[in-house]
Amino acid sequence: MTGTVIVCGALVVVGLFGIVVPVLPGTVLVWVGILVWASGTGSTASWVVLALATACLAVGAVVKY
Repeated sequence: MTGTVIVCGALVVVGLFGIVVPVLPGTVLVWVGILVWASGTGSTASWVVLALATACLAVGAVVKY
């Protein structure tokens, strides 16, 4: 496991915690974690995962408001 994967995992975990605790920008942290992972991996599958995560996060934001 590389350092990038550990940092991305930590961002996602903190982001998920931030969704419950309104002090942290949860959605943004989750998205940034996946973005860093996708750019570090560079495969087509990782960019598809980023696109799907972006769509899910966008739908969640629209439904929330």
